[in-house]
Amino acid sequence: MNESNTNSVLGGITAKAILFAALAAVILTLIQFFLEVQQAKGRTAAGVEGLIMSLEKPAARAVLILDAELAHDIAGGLLEHRFITEARIFEDHNVVLGEAKRSSGAKYSMLQSIVGLFVGLDTEVSRELVLPESMSEATGEIRVSFNERQAVTSELGGICVRLFLTFLIAVIAILAVHAHLSRRNN
Repeated sequence: MNESNTNSVLGGITAKAILFAALAAVILTLIQFFLEVQQAKGRTAAGVEGLIMSLEKPAARAVLILDAELAHDIAGGLLEHRFITEARIFEDHNVVLGEAKRSSGAKYSMLQSIVGLFVGLDTEVSRELVLPESMSEATGEIRVSFNERQAVTSELGGICVRLFLTFLIAVIAILAVHAHLSRRNN
């Protein structure tokens, strides 16, 4: 490709315009990254709440009949989700009836470490277990700790694709506007 073809393809786009487009695209991508991580964090919290809500009745039943095996099974089942680090079911006197805990800490990639700056590490969610009034006046509690960083990073693949597309679209749009304005001025 000779120089005249290159000039016509670039349409008068200057190095400064390309640099500005790339910088603006990076800023827009960073803003989108922050927003995407916050949305993923919200989805994770809602998912954990839904998970706890779905286990509320079996956990209350375990507390009601003081079935430590059932309580342990429920807590162990929660650990099937990789981001859940600990689950405990307490009986009415705040005594642990069943629990499960993940033993090893997670190793993080550089991208996961960056995500960690925007989200917390471990978060604990608890829900009171209300027993039928006719059976008992006491209540129990289910507590679940989960690693927000690990939960959010499970969505990083989709987030990175959307960020790349945002960057690409922003660069193309800014360069197109610059080229259009350059042609208009000439």
